[in-house]
Amino acid sequence: MRLLGKVAVVTGAAVGLGRAIATRFAHEGASVIAADTNVTEGEELVRDLSEHGHNAMFVEADVAKNDAVQNLFAAVPGTMDTPMNHSVLSDQESRDELRRAVPMGRLGKPDDVEGLAVFLASDESAYCTGGLYMCDGGLTAV
Repeated sequence: MRLLGKVAVVTGAAVGLGRAIATRFAHEGASVIAADTNVTEGEELVRDLSEHGHNAMFVEADVAKNDAVQNLFAAVPGTMDTPMNHSVLSDQESRDELRRAVPMGRLGKPDDVEGLAVFLASDESAYCTGGLYMCDGGLTAV
């Protein structure tokens, strides 16, 4: 358990990447504060985590409102196939166009980001500060 004794605040935690990261953080021992505007899914996540012995709580928060999230941080999904991107990836033509632009030839999935998120939250990244860690299938490398 690499995150035992840590507290993780995860925005967009109700679905997609946020849910995957919140779940992984909990499995790694972190106490999770799941923040989202989607109360139903957010509370379901916390129930699921709690039923499996993890320490988690839900906070309704809209990251579009600065006063509501002074201490919360958000991740932009970019080339990830997540509910947040469904409006951009609504048709097969859009999906194929973005897939062709990504050097790895596919859209990212939540589990593509989980390990990086856990690493950055753990003591293993203690000397990593102010860096940009790209998880985009090589899109920014070209």
